[in-house]
Amino acid sequence: MQSDIRTDGKVGYSFRHVLFLNYLMTNDVVPGLVGGYCLSRKEDFRGLEFIRLMAGVSFRISDAHFLGLNYFLGIENKPGGVELIGGPLIQLTINLRSDWEYRPARIYSF
Repeated sequence: MQSDIRTDGKVGYSFRHVLFLNYLMTNDVVPGLVGGYCLSRKEDFRGLEFIRLMAGVSFRISDAHFLGLNYFLGIENKPGGVELIGGPLIQLTINLRSDWEYRPARIYSF
């Protein structure tokens, strides 16, 4: 849940839900999927604001750093109609320590 406070003083609220799915294929390759949506309640808009999806793969480039190559796709509900957005996304993850151990994450949030 988030609150959006615009510069004109109007306040809106949004509910976002995101799901991450990563698979440890090898110690050097981690493919993954991300998907999510946003429901908004604002003065001028109520409903599904957008859906976003991303698929990609991360490669270990050292003990502490990863390079991710992804493709992003989004569908946005705009006042003038539906808009499709998308494109490649390159992500560099820099960890400050290299003595970490991979552990699968299980996060439940209510």
